[in-house]
Amino acid sequence: MKTLVSHRANDARCEANSEKMLAEALRLADLLPHGSGIDYVWEIRQTGAQRFRASNSYHAMNENGMYCCVNDFTAIIDLDAKNEFNLKRLMLHDPCRRSHNWDLRTYLDETVFYAIDAK
Repeated sequence: MKTLVSHRANDARCEANSEKMLAEALRLADLLPHGSGIDYVWEIRQTGAQRFRASNSYHAMNENGMYCCVNDFTAIIDLDAKNEFNLKRLMLHDPCRRSHNWDLRTYLDETVFYAIDAK
């Protein structure tokens, strides 16, 4: 099956197996958060019939307001029968291990959840 790709400068790179799912990936890209540390381009790939893998990075700051590290993360998001997105899992990859690091996973989980749940 051919993979369809859409690339929007500074917004998202989406890959899907059909025009319909590419449209859904682009819709997801419009919902996913940007800013407040999520400062990179979303990479969204269809990984199942109704499942997407959305990856990005979080730009962390230290207590002095200086950027100190980048945390890569991935959200697994399903599209249900009502065409609504549901966050299934969020994973951090090589998180910064600093004593001042707060619970970044919870912050990202809630940020993505509420962004895709917004009506």
